[in-house]
Amino acid sequence: MDKGCFDSGRLAEEALARVGSDDFGEPSWQEGLDILLDSLRVEARLNDLGVELATGEITAYLANRLAINAWRRGHPEVAAGSIERPIVIVGQPRTGTTILGDLRALVPAVRAPLTG
Repeated sequence: MDKGCFDSGRLAEEALARVGSDDFGEPSWQEGLDILLDSLRVEARLNDLGVELATGEITAYLANRLAINAWRRGHPEVAAGSIERPIVIVGQPRTGTTILGDLRALVPAVRAPLTG
């Protein structure tokens, strides 16, 4: 495995190229990324496909972070809003939590997380 593929600078540059924004926000994300990449290099013993999938997912997560920060910069009024009576859905796997969340998202007055 090419250990250079888990380079945080390269992955961040790929995310920047996808999104066109360069604001990752507070630098606290960097330490977690470095720990993850070090673990992938040293412990994971990934084959070539695993390396490709892991780098693709990490780049996508970084691009999402950039896109969210760009959106928040463009909509500063969101931070001034308040959250009243949040609904939190938790449960064991395979118990219907995903479908419950998807059903909740159908209600126009309810803000729900996006699902894949």
